[in-house]
Amino acid sequence: MPVSSYLLPYDFSPLTLLSYMLVLGFYGVGLLRMPEQDRPGSGRIITFTLGVMLCYAVMQTRFDYYSQYMFFVHRGQHLILHH
Repeated sequence: MPVSSYLLPYDFSPLTLLSYMLVLGFYGVGLLRMPEQDRPGSGRIITFTLGVMLCYAVMQTRFDYYSQYMFFVHRGQHLILHH
């Protein structure tokens, strides 16, 4: 099985994809409309984007499938979604 197949949606949900795209889109628009002196640093922007991508990854990829059958994977998913 190729590595790329682990990144494809296991149980595709258009609503979930749309919601994550909207969150990132609204965040980007908010950053562009914000005055330069009030913008968060690049570390915070990267951290937020990484957090959104991690949430998408544990909800939509094969990680979600494995979390249904392996308790420690489920706990890792819960930790990422909680924090």
